[in-house]
Amino acid sequence: MIHSPRTQRNRRIVYFIAFAAATTLLWLTFLYYMGSDKYDTLKKDMIIAAEEHLRGKKELLGTELLASNRDLEYVSSLFTSLFQEADAADTPGSLQYVPRLFRQLPLDASRSKAAEQLLERFSKSHPNYLQIRLVDPEGMEIVRIDNVRGNPVVAASDTLQSKSRRYYLEEAKALGANEVYLSALDLNIEHGQIELPYQPVLRFITPVFGTDGKKRGYAVLNYSGSKLLSRLTMKTTDIGTLLLNRRSDFMIGFTPEDAWGFMLGKKDATFKARFPNSWRRITHQPEGHLETEEYLFVFSHFYPEQYLNGGASRFGRDWVIIHYVEKETLNAHVRHYVDDLLLIMLPYYLITLVMAWYIATYIVQLQQAQLRIKIAHQAFENAYEGIMVTTPDARIVQVNKGFSMITGHAEEDVIGSNARILHAPNAQPAVSYRQLWETLKTTGRWSGELWNVRKDGTLYLASLTISTVLDDHDKPLYYISVFTDITKHRKQAEQLRQQIEANKAQHERMLQQSRMAQMGQMIGMIAHQWRQPLASISTIAGTLTVHNLMDDYDPEFFGEQLEAISDLSEHLSATISDFRNFSREDKTRVEISVEETLRQSLKIIGPTLEAHGVRLHRSGSDARVATYPNELRQVLLNILKNAEDALQEQQVADPQIWIRYGTEKGGWAFISFEDNGGGIPAEHFDRIFDSDFSTKMQRDGTGLGLYMSKTIIEEHCKGALQATNTPRGACFTIRLPEGVPA
Repeated sequence: MIHSPRTQRNRRIVYFIAFAAATTLLWLTFLYYMGSDKYDTLKKDMIIAAEEHLRGKKELLGTELLASNRDLEYVSSLFTSLFQEADAADTPGSLQYVPRLFRQLPLDASRSKAAEQLLERFSKSHPNYLQIRLVDPEGMEIVRIDNVRGNPVVAASDTLQSKSRRYYLEEAKALGANEVYLSALDLNIEHGQIELPYQPVLRFITPVFGTDGKKRGYAVLNYSGSKLLSRLTMKTTDIGTLLLNRRSDFMIGFTPEDAWGFMLGKKDATFKARFPNSWRRITHQPEGHLETEEYLFVFSHFYPEQYLNGGASRFGRDWVIIHYVEKETLNAHVRHYVDDLLLIMLPYYLITLVMAWYIATYIVQLQQAQLRIKIAHQAFENAYEGIMVTTPDARIVQVNKGFSMITGHAEEDVIGSNARILHAPNAQPAVSYRQLWETLKTTGRWSGELWNVRKDGTLYLASLTISTVLDDHDKPLYYISVFTDITKHRKQAEQLRQQIEANKAQHERMLQQSRMAQMGQMIGMIAHQWRQPLASISTIAGTLTVHNLMDDYDPEFFGEQLEAISDLSEHLSATISDFRNFSREDKTRVEISVEETLRQSLKIIGPTLEAHGVRLHRSGSDARVATYPNELRQVLLNILKNAEDALQEQQVADPQIWIRYGTEKGGWAFISFEDNGGGIPAEHFDRIFDSDFSTKMQRDGTGLGLYMSKTIIEEHCKGALQATNTPRGACFTIRLPEGVPA
């Protein structure tokens, strides 16, 4: 009997998953609705709390504004009474008589001192006012009392400033008697600069008149914006506060960096820029709430001017107070709630899953026998491989269609026969069968290849696997043999191996031809470099011979000439060393310097290029690559020699080659060679790297140079070699991976 435990397990899992999925879906639906309800509840609670807070803060702000209005009335009445008293004394009420607090007015000392004390006490008892000012109609300060950490300080005459260019004084000039101006909430500016640290300020201004009804100046109270802003902030870690003006500029932002951007040149640091759709809704509703992808906003408009001047809004000092909470914060609370709910539900859920597993197991056990038989029969009959079932004494008890297709034996012809009918006589030694049975008895399994015979007598090579089926006492009950005919595959593999060997040999021959051709070029280059030194040695030798024949021996002269011969000999030896280095075969990849490798190559071909009038231009930065140094040098020489040939062939008047090297993104080093030879003809461009193509066939070209260069760079060095045409000529670029050898 052929068992299918995997199928049994899969069936059990399928039933379990189906039952568990239904149960899980019910639990998840319950959790979803509970989580959604919790989210809605949290959102509703947040909106209610924020709305209540907004109402309370608006009432508090209104109370503060009314109190400030009364304070301004008190201060202005004090200034007015002093001006009127001065007028009553028949002394002009011109403001130049008030350079120091009231002391220059024609008042008795006790009255002046009393007024000063009143203002000082007022400043001390009202620390929310950073400054109390009296300015003349032109904006020059007459009196200023600074509140420094709760202590009033009367400003000296030489510290009084002109505020004539401040927008709030310009706008306040339109005020009539008993009218109050409220400035924008912004940062305090002293001496033309924003005061540091930042000091938010709200200015209350009202005009002061003399007895003649003429405007003598303005009373100004600078209210501390910091204290005002701190009162607006909601004291909770989940809910944040924003304060915007009517242009959506931040006075309280999401972060400290957002605030006061309109005064610091940050034109885009506005609520409108970040949430244009939300701002449109806010501007059309006095209060309400709205949602974005990231935030839940609860907002309310506040009109501070409605608490001044009988409720008239003349200067548009509208504020928008917004409380917000991040959606992620709400989601985190919901996740925490759901996690707690999961801990309560988990034991019940696990019990449900255990029950689902037992139910699935019971169902599978009922179907097991039929399913195993059906699956085994389908697999047995439809297998492409031949399958044969034998008893321990090698009697055939069952075969499949694949068996008949491979061997030619019909099922009814072989049932009951011995498996030896498949053995090919003399195809393999008897020892192979003995090893087969020994392995099978020891491990219960054997795999290998055997030559068998078909019914028509032809041989075939079988890839065979034999497995043992044991009974309840671990004794062999059946042997199952699964085999395929690999005769054709073996022949194809052998043919492929021979073809690969032939291609490899051809490739090596081509590589050797390329190296020999390049070696010939290098010998020519070395001969060119030797020609002048050898001529110099010959000339020196002739000179010494003449001196010797003339018996003209000068030790110093002879020493200099012999030293010159020695130097020239060392140069010739160094040239031979360079040639040997280029000819040595690389065995391993090593890390090299691109710049140094290029320099070594130019030592070989440079003199030849110079002799033909070719100018070289080098530029770039060094890079380290892991490659085969000599193979790379051979490619560099081949590209440079090709460029030289192209320049000579085109008879360029001023032949030049530009060499650039460095690194690129992605961990690549590059070397490019560009000439001014006019470029590669379009009809040849797609074939320049073919092994059988050369533009120099009619002369000394083999077509192997660029083909082998591309092979070396891309297959050996794991890089890339590309050619392009530029406005000046052809450009060949080599790219190699940076780094150390793997």
